[in-house]
Amino acid sequence: MVEVAQMYRDGLGVSRDLVLAQAWSKLAVQSGASPAHVSRTISACLTQAEIRQANAKVLALLQNNEEEEDESW
Repeated sequence: MVEVAQMYRDGLGVSRDLVLAQAWSKLAVQSGASPAHVSRTISACLTQAEIRQANAKVLALLQNNEEEEDESW
């Protein structure tokens, strides 16, 4: 997840998208990645609205994951 965040931050193999970079960074931290390993510069480049947008993407990804787990039973 940290690497995905860095890819979106830097535009490596994907279109540069700081909101998605922030979302993936937040997911990484929630999954146990050390904040030191997650880019500390992403959120500094975002507005409060963009940070809220990233948080909404995290919630949507988590909800989608839960739904997929429920369907596998």
